[in-house]
Amino acid sequence: MDGFARVARRCANMDCRFPFLFERAVTRRQVRRDMRLFADRPSQADGSRARIASAILNWERSLAHWKRVLTVIFSALLTVIAVVCLGVGLNIVGLGRDTQAIPPAPVTEVEAPQLPVPLTDDAIKAAGLHEATPTVSVSQMTATALDNLSAVDGSSALDTVAISLSSDQREQIEQNLQAFADAGAQVSFAVADLGSGGVIAANGGVARYPASSIKAPYIVSLLQEGAVNLDETASGSTLSAQINADHIAGVLRYSDNDGYDALWNAHLNSAIIPWSEGLVENPERMRGFQYPDVSAVELAKMWVKTYGYLFADAEGEPNAGETASAPAREWLASSMHHSLNSSIDAAHGGEENPDGTVVLSKAGWINGEGDYYALNDAGIVLPSGESGNEPGYAIAIMSNACGRNDLLADLAGTLHNILS
Repeated sequence: MDGFARVARRCANMDCRFPFLFERAVTRRQVRRDMRLFADRPSQADGSRARIASAILNWERSLAHWKRVLTVIFSALLTVIAVVCLGVGLNIVGLGRDTQAIPPAPVTEVEAPQLPVPLTDDAIKAAGLHEATPTVSVSQMTATALDNLSAVDGSSALDTVAISLSSDQREQIEQNLQAFADAGAQVSFAVADLGSGGVIAANGGVARYPASSIKAPYIVSLLQEGAVNLDETASGSTLSAQINADHIAGVLRYSDNDGYDALWNAHLNSAIIPWSEGLVENPERMRGFQYPDVSAVELAKMWVKTYGYLFADAEGEPNAGETASAPAREWLASSMHHSLNSSIDAAHGGEENPDGTVVLSKAGWINGEGDYYALNDAGIVLPSGESGNEPGYAIAIMSNACGRNDLLADLAGTLHNILS
C-alpha cells in the first residue's frame, strides 16, 4: 500500500477529522506537507479544545437534565390543578343528583337543588320549646322520650308507654296497619311525644333495611361528634366547608347519593357508632355498613337525639348542641324541611302546608335493587296553630310497601291526630 493510501486509511479511521484533505487536488507532497503542518501544532491547543468541548458537553447534558426535571414538575402542577378543578366541578354538577330509583308514587316536582333558605323565625318558634315548658328543659324531654322508647315491647303488634289510647284511636291505628297487610306489605313504627314522653309503637323492635332514611342521622352524628364543623359548613367559610354544605344540603333535601357517598368515604362509621350508644342495641353491628339495618324504635331514638341537638339552648344546657351555634343548627334544620318524597310531610300538605306544621324528615325508598325493598320515613313534627305551644314529636315508619306512599301518609296522619 503506497503512502497516499495509508494517509487516506488513517483519515478514515480518525472519523475524517481532516475532511479538507479530500477537497484539494491532493498530491503525495501536499499530503505530507499538510500532515507536517498539523503535526507541528502544539498539543496544548488540542488539550484546550478537548477541555472546552468536554465542558460544553457537560453543560449541555446538565441543561437537558434540568429541562427534563422542570418539565416533570410543571406537568405535575398542571395535573394537580386540573384534578382539583375537576373535583370541584363534579361536586357542583353532582349536587342534587339522586341515583336511587324513586318508586312510582306521586311526588311533588322540585326545583334544582340549592342550599335551603333557613326557616323563618315564626317557623322555628312554632315548636314553642322554651315558652311552652319553662320548667322542663329539652334535654329532660329527650331523656324521658328515650327511656320510654327503650321500654317498648318491640315484638308487640301495638304497644304504648306513658300514654293511653281510646278504643277508637286503637281501632284507627289497627285499620292503618291492616291496610299494609292488605297490600301484601309489612310495617313497623314508633312515635314519641316530646311533651308528655308518651310512646306508641307497632313491631317496633323489628330490624329493617333503612335505605336513605339513615342518611339524616348519619349526618347529624358527623356534626354532633365533631367530625364535621357545622359552624364552618353553614357559613361556607372555606372551600371544603362549601363542599360539605353542598353535600349535606343535597343529601338531606334531595337524598343525593353522590353526596352521601362522599361523606361516607371520608368518615365511614367513625361518628355514628359512638353517637348511637344508648340508641341502638350493640352499635358495633353497624360497622362497615353504609346502610345498616335498624328498627323503628332505634330510628325514632335517633330522631329524638337529633331533636335535642337542633333545638336545645346551648347556654342553659352545655351538653346539648355544643358543637354548633344556634344559627348553624337552624340552617341544618332548614335542610330537612320539605325533604323529597316524605310521606310524613305529605300528611301535612307538603310545601303547601295548610296547617302550618313544620316537618323535618328524611325518607328512604328502594324497590328491588340489590333485592332490597323498602319505603321508610322518619323525622320530627313541630305542631303549629292551636297546638303550637307543644314541643312536637319524633316519628319513624318502616315498611316494604314500595310505591305506597299513601299508606305511610295515612298512618302518619292518624298518629298526628292522636298526639295532637
